[in-house]
Amino acid sequence: MGGGKSSHQHELQRIYESERSTPIGKVIVLLLCWLTIFVLSLMKGGHGSPSIVGVERCSVGYWILTAMSFPVLGAMTLFVAVYLLKTHKKKVNLNYQFVEGDVHWNAYNVTIYPVACVGAGILAALLGIGGGMVKSPLLLILGSDPVASQATTSFMILFTSSISTAQYLIAGALPLDYGIWFAVCGILSGIFGQLLLDYCIERSGRRSIMVFIVAVVTIIAAFLMGGAGIYDIVKDVQKGVYMGFKSPCL
Repeated sequence: MGGGKSSHQHELQRIYESERSTPIGKVIVLLLCWLTIFVLSLMKGGHGSPSIVGVERCSVGYWILTAMSFPVLGAMTLFVAVYLLKTHKKKVNLNYQFVEGDVHWNAYNVTIYPVACVGAGILAALLGIGGGMVKSPLLLILGSDPVASQATTSFMILFTSSISTAQYLIAGALPLDYGIWFAVCGILSGIFGQLLLDYCIERSGRRSIMVFIVAVVTIIAAFLMGGAGIYDIVKDVQKGVYMGFKSPCL
């Protein structure tokens, strides 16, 4: 009995120690996902850039490369979901002390989160919204700490947006001076916003400020997108522009 209890304590301590450092293994998985999508995007072409292997748009090879991303990313998602489920179950069995803001990766959460992220990607493609508008509120719903939710969302957006940026740069579709200018402005604005937010949270002692900001930004964006969409539709109707579905090969 004593040996088993000691073993449990040792395993629990090992988990605590590992969570105090950067999870290199998880970062490697993210990099593999990034590299997979990046290579497939370059081979397939798109965003106004040609394929690096000469694949023509809407050819058989084009659709094969497009379809390949689904099983590959699906397998990675399943692998991560199983890992999260096993890790959470182990923590529960070891009486791991969860703190407020820890996401409990049970079967429901590991299912709803990737499904919602797919929906966020579809909305981003159709409406031009940022995926963070969906992911950040979702993490809050799952019980994540507001600050951790904001940091996680920003980190994910860095990975997703960098794929398109790198593809544009390699294809020569993005002027380097423009890219550097917007990158510097974005980084500096992000640092300023983060410092200002940290100051406000420290002064007020209320981490709920993050929840309020996310709600306000989401509501404003929804109204702006709706207004811009109505304006564009009215203009297209006045000009007699065709607004039906078009072939994806055009």
